[in-house]
Amino acid sequence: RKQKLLQCIPWLQQAGETGLMVGEVESGLYATRFACVYMLMGGKPLHEVESALKLCCDNVCHHKQEHIMITLKPIWQAVLNSMGKSQNPSILLGTVLSEEETQEFMAADNTFPFIYYSMHVVL
Repeated sequence: RKQKLLQCIPWLQQAGETGLMVGEVESGLYATRFACVYMLMGGKPLHEVESALKLCCDNVCHHKQEHIMITLKPIWQAVLNSMGKSQNPSILLGTVLSEEETQEFMAADNTFPFIYYSMHVVL
């Protein structure tokens, strides 16, 4: 199953690049986000996933797509926690995702709780 996820990554990356090139910014950034998730679930090395997430987040910030950033932060924080880059790896808080943001996002975005709690399962 992991192999199937890994086979999709280049296609998702291409969709992301194409979306940005033709002005479908939101679709392109969502495809890029899914590529990062597939990298994580497919077992790619965490440093590669973290690097891809950072690049994706940079693009999301550049294009001012806050609603996509809300769904990226728990994924990125889970990767950082798994790499040992947080005080308490079992709590999904740290340099990327603060407690204040978590509360704000829980109230503001319907998809955030699903992604947030899914990343707790990953941890």
